Amino acid sequence: MKYFADNLKFLRKQKQLSQGQLAEFLNLNRGNIASYEKGIAEPSMTNLMNIVKYFNIEFRDLVETDLANRQAMRDELEKLGDAPIDGDSMDFNQQDLKKELIANKRKLENFVGQSDNMQKILDGFRQFHEYKMSNRDMEMSEEVKRMSDNYEELLDLMQTLLHLNQDIIQSIGQSEED
Repeated sequence: MKYFADNLKFLRKQKQLSQGQLAEFLNLNRGNIASYEKGIAEPSMTNLMNIVKYFNIEFRDLVETDLANRQAMRDELEKLGDAPIDGDSMDFNQQDLKKELIANKRKLENFVGQSDNMQKILDGFRQFHEYKMSNRDMEMSEEVKRMSDNYEELLDLMQTLLHLNQDIIQSIGQSEED
């Protein structure tokens, strides 16, 4: 639920609702909404589904997508749509450019999500390996030690690749801010 708290606040403000008004629509109390928006508490599955229905949004978008950033991108695309185009200076039309920007934004969001998931998987593998190695009652053979060392090297290599992914993501994020 990486983006849930921020997204809930964003969606509520977009509909120009107070926390109390949203709570009333969802049959909750204002404190629930405040806690969700601060990230102090997470809603039950029933409450989460009611939020999804109320805002008419996909569950995955609510919890895994930065909706404020997506809206900013849409606003930029709308501005682009209103801008005049000099046909001689453009190899493709505005519609194609919009489609390409949206496709690239989705690819970046997928890349970020996959990178986050890979980090979780890698952390799980590393913890499992450390647990197994620490709970060995008998002396390990040289072959098992070598295999363990190779596995640890593989995990380190995977971590290096994930750091590169994170550097790319950070680089793209900084270029978007500029």
